[in-house]
Amino acid sequence: MHMSRLALLAIPAVVAFSSTPESMVTVKGITTDCDGSQCFNRLHPSIPMAAMAEPDQVILFDTPQATSDYKNTSCTSCNFDFERNTKHIRTLHQLAGPVGIAGAVAGDKIAITILDIEAKTQGWNHAAPNLGMLSDMVTAGTFNWWMPKGPNPAKPDCWVSELFPDVEIPYNPFPGIVTVLPNMEIVQRVKEREITVLEAGGTAQPAGSGTMGLTGDMPSAFPSSVCGEGGSDPENCLRTIAPDVYYGNEDSQRITVGNTLVIECFVDGCGIGIGDVHGAQGDGEVSITAIEMEALVKVKVKLIKPDDPMYHLPSPTTLGASLNPLHSSPFVSFHGFGDKPEPIPDFAGEANFPWPIQQHITFGEVMNNMTFVADNLQMSGRNALIKCIKFLHDVLDYSFNQGLILASVAVDLRVAQVVDKPQASMEAYLPLDIFTGEAKAKMMAAVGM
Repeated sequence: MHMSRLALLAIPAVVAFSSTPESMVTVKGITTDCDGSQCFNRLHPSIPMAAMAEPDQVILFDTPQATSDYKNTSCTSCNFDFERNTKHIRTLHQLAGPVGIAGAVAGDKIAITILDIEAKTQGWNHAAPNLGMLSDMVTAGTFNWWMPKGPNPAKPDCWVSELFPDVEIPYNPFPGIVTVLPNMEIVQRVKEREITVLEAGGTAQPAGSGTMGLTGDMPSAFPSSVCGEGGSDPENCLRTIAPDVYYGNEDSQRITVGNTLVIECFVDGCGIGIGDVHGAQGDGEVSITAIEMEALVKVKVKLIKPDDPMYHLPSPTTLGASLNPLHSSPFVSFHGFGDKPEPIPDFAGEANFPWPIQQHITFGEVMNNMTFVADNLQMSGRNALIKCIKFLHDVLDYSFNQGLILASVAVDLRVAQVVDKPQASMEAYLPLDIFTGEAKAKMMAAVGM
């Protein structure tokens, strides 16, 4: 399917819920400057509540995208431009909230049930250098729009894209971030961890009001009264990049409509924030972006006191009525092990294959001269993913970045086994029912179906 830019511009910018009960609490995170709004992008116990809700009251989170800069739908095939976006990307993640729960105190737990998710806009994702699971291999950025297809763009049947004319990605929304505010003990532990990782040669974003190494004059840490320059405690404001005991940026597909997250409160009121909503994602989010979108997320929160039987659940825990089956349609699964891969000639000049591979993980230089990494799911998953991207190139003539972008929204990384020493094995699972037309015919022929 090829869509004209006029068709892209016809997508409604905002789609509201059919009804908004007066009893519902609504918080809205705007998409440029969080100050003065119900929006925050750092984690600290002193961040004030944007609103209060009673237990079991419906709360509507009107959430921004992960970043605030992708509004121009005429940019349907432009490359990801760091310089163009430096004033915005450093503000990630902008979250709606925090919402306090009346009667909740530190040490209580809450159960957050996702009631409904509606898309407000089209979605996007990208591949970019120094980001994602193959961060050292991407040589140039590629940006991609995903457009809703179906009679209701708020809940589309699937996502389609000019970059992938014979691909339809099912709409499977969930918030990439659901968080509560941490206490100061957690803040100090995470802050020290990020510093240790950086010193060891790994990748981390330390606490503070810093700009992720980007330039520009736009404030980046919100609320500025606590986390901005001149705020009350900017150096102890955690970034939202890495998840932790407060859940945060876990990017799990299981936090979807009908399912429940049980999590401990670390401050009175808990302070719930939601954002980084995805319209679809493969397990792993391997390019570092899923189908990113603005969204309306309805939740209901149960307060769990220590005498409640649910209090026995460890924090965080996800509860669900059912789990999507492995897959009822044809698939191909690529297996990865702990050996460092050789360069792949087909991607010469398009993707870096340094030898030895520079690992963007906590091991730093220790791994540089190793040809095999024992018990390492990161290396095994990487190898499985590379095989998948190579297959997409061979069968459909996808570029390296195309393969990575598609994998990030459709391919599930799964553990095969962790007990057969010294190998820990991973699989990259690609469903074949996302392909249509000529692409489907080629894929089915390639797998002998």
